[in-house]
Amino acid sequence: MDTKIKTAFYWLLLGNSAFRRFPTGCLISIGLLCPLSSQASGDRNNDANINGHAIDAKTLEHLPFVSIVLKGTTIGIATDATGHYFLKDLPFGEFTLAASYVGYKTAEKKVKIEAHKTMEINFELEEELLS
Repeated sequence: MDTKIKTAFYWLLLGNSAFRRFPTGCLISIGLLCPLSSQASGDRNNDANINGHAIDAKTLEHLPFVSIVLKGTTIGIATDATGHYFLKDLPFGEFTLAASYVGYKTAEKKVKIEAHKTMEINFELEEELLS
């Protein structure tokens, strides 16, 4: 439960006069939302993570700012200047992780995301020949 909400409940239990000014309906609404908010944050913070890097398949040099996307979701990130990335608090299930970069072929890997696990998924991107 959020620290501010805990503090509010303690003050309420101790009979602080500031809380007596709230309408009763407001306190009931807060009480009903607290379990929902803690459950929602629990779903979001499931500690399932993926990290890795993207490199050029020929030169083995790290590629900066490669787009890494978990297909079928709105989750994505770009590798940092050293070619590394870290995706955290991911949903469970089987997904396709894709890496794309201008001038290179898009690479995809199947991943099975499980609770409380961090996986390392690295990509070797091949140059795309322009015709």
